[in-house]
Amino acid sequence: AVIVDNPSDANDYAKLPEDENVRVVRSPENVGYGLGCNLGAAAASPESAFICILNPDTAVPDGELSRWVGEYYVSCSDGGILGPALHNDNGAIQRSSYKFTNGFNYWLTHSILAGFLINRRKGSWTGGQGRGFARPRQQEQLGMFAKRKLGQLARPTDWLMGAALLINRDTWNRLGGFSDKYFLYSEDTDLCWRCKKAGLPVIYDPGVHIWHSQGDPSADARETGIVRLFDGMKRFVDTNYRGLRKNSVYFSVIADMVLRLVILLPLKLVKRKSKLLDSRIRGYRRVLKQWMGKEG
Repeated sequence: AVIVDNPSDANDYAKLPEDENVRVVRSPENVGYGLGCNLGAAAASPESAFICILNPDTAVPDGELSRWVGEYYVSCSDGGILGPALHNDNGAIQRSSYKFTNGFNYWLTHSILAGFLINRRKGSWTGGQGRGFARPRQQEQLGMFAKRKLGQLARPTDWLMGAALLINRDTWNRLGGFSDKYFLYSEDTDLCWRCKKAGLPVIYDPGVHIWHSQGDPSADARETGIVRLFDGMKRFVDTNYRGLRKNSVYFSVIADMVLRLVILLPLKLVKRKSKLLDSRIRGYRRVLKQWMGKEG
């Protein structure tokens, strides 16, 4: 296993227990998610058959890695990318399989409405133990999840969330890993786009289960997160889309940002001291300017 410290301010890598099977790669600067993963892949043994990408906020239940590799041979026998079902801390399944963004599905996956539905799923009760990994009941819940997903087969998709991806070595080398165009967000979309263009499958497998604890950023970090999310999307759209397809996404993002500001600005009259609200409003304003071509 390879752990990439990208780097952490608190030097968290130094706290890791010594393990001859774990190699720690420390980047001198934060190079972003995709390039950080590339550093880890480069440090892995050349004889490794697979590159397994895992976020630091993921947890793999016992036996799931072996199941994941076994499913890869079934679903991606000639290469490609295989992603698992990802679960929130409370057990609810996250949306991690997507169609490439267009002017219609943007509203279902990235808009203020989509954000509201995502937060509802994070807060829903499905037998878990609330915030934080429910480790005491992980195996019990995993069995429950597997039964609930019985009969659902692995299926092709356009792109997968980069929190957990399994790629064989040949596919990784063929694609050249993650692109250096992206710092954070949309590097996974781009990787899957290039994978499909190469004629290889991108598969979502609901029979493999990984925990993914998506923590909410602090008020100070919310603005940066919003800007990076939509900056990554814009880079992907500008690189790969043309004509009506590109214009429809631009229109949807701009309309969504206007809607968010129309909803949030009046709240400032009530929550004048809310740092989180201020941060979100600043972020949406910056995104709006950028997509309208008024900010570099």
